Amino acid sequence: MIYLDNASTTFPKPPEVVTAVTEFLRAGAVNPGRGNYAAALAAAKIIEDARFRVASLFGIKNPSRLAFTLNATDALNAAIKGFVRSGDRVVATTLEHNAVVRPLSTLSRKGLIDVEFVRHTPEGLIEPSAIEKSLEKKTRLVAMTHGSNVFGAVTDIEAVAAICRRKNVALLVDASQTAGHVRLDVEKLGLDFVAFSGHKGLYGPTGTGCLYVREGIEISPWREGGAGEGQARASSEELKMPLFIETGTQNTVGIAGLGAAAKFVADNFSEIESRAAKLTRIIIEGLSSIKNVEVLGPKDESAKLPVVSFIVRRDNFSANAMSLALDEGYAISVRGGEHCAPLAHKGFYESGTLRASPGFFNTPEHAEKFVEAVAGLLR
Repeated sequence: MIYLDNASTTFPKPPEVVTAVTEFLRAGAVNPGRGNYAAALAAAKIIEDARFRVASLFGIKNPSRLAFTLNATDALNAAIKGFVRSGDRVVATTLEHNAVVRPLSTLSRKGLIDVEFVRHTPEGLIEPSAIEKSLEKKTRLVAMTHGSNVFGAVTDIEAVAAICRRKNVALLVDASQTAGHVRLDVEKLGLDFVAFSGHKGLYGPTGTGCLYVREGIEISPWREGGAGEGQARASSEELKMPLFIETGTQNTVGIAGLGAAAKFVADNFSEIESRAAKLTRIIIEGLSSIKNVEVLGPKDESAKLPVVSFIVRRDNFSANAMSLALDEGYAISVRGGEHCAPLAHKGFYESGTLRASPGFFNTPEHAEKFVEAVAGLLR
């Protein structure tokens, strides 16, 4: 199998991630923070070591500002539902994943908040000036993706953050597609919230995610429960970061893997960047040479993730059908459809797009075989 769906989840995982997961299950799969015996303390240390490693990747000086979550969807819901209040106005974009669109739309339908979705450019970019214009009305939160999972376009988040600070508006960044691909110093940029998954560009296990909350930002817990020894009688309001977000038994086995994955990414970041750029270039150049194929996204490589979406200008084109044909005929795994970002397709690519997303363990031969397979299907 040639796996090119790394924007969904990276595969395979680095050997050290597999080792961390299996070693935890083999030697110490007990509940962290629920006892003072040696195995429980060792499990808690695994979590805190992982927290430190992930925090270091993002320039977070105080690791306690980083909470582990079930995934990016969980992190985004925790930020939105914990921060937004009745009567607030929120600005988002048409590039957002349903993990942002749905909670905001639900709150809006209930009459609790007003929401504006800023339109992306044809290349899948969000102009900072468009965000600034949307803030002419009093707004409490801007929620936006750092990198589009459809167009592979990277937003100038530094410019947006500067605008939000000037306007005194909180900024929630969905870094699910950029974490592990783009260097992001959240404290240097002054970001208020950053949510991301652990299983995409960070190469961790599924069922892992994180939420960073800037010091001084107050949010309410949207899920309540046990928080470990010493906290049994505390109210939810009395719990501090990260405990009030991490209530309940944690996914320690996944976090063990995520800690190892964060070290892998930190040790190999430059190589990850160079491989991604090379493979993305091969795919874009190859697809662009095929008749009737239109590659989407920015032309500027510096604003491009290893996410290549395309359509075929034929009346009978179906992204899902072509994805199935590539799997059945060539053992190539890519994704077809709307990629959980329906607003990005609305009015332009209603039938969805086909997306190839190479990862660290792909080779130039994989990229070339994918291009040859697409060409073969369209002959």
